[in-house]
Amino acid sequence: MHKKQANEDVILADMHADGTKFTKELAARKKAKEFQKERVERLKSKK
Repeated sequence: MHKKQANEDVILADMHADGTKFTKELAARKKAKEFQKERVERLKSKK
């Protein structure tokens, strides 16, 4: 799973380098992913 995440990051970086119009969408997706991680961490710490 960790490796897949790294690959996604590389792909995102490549797309940023291309200066594509997807930048905003990717940024939003990354933010959503981080938010999801935070929620998972919070749930774990409650247990």
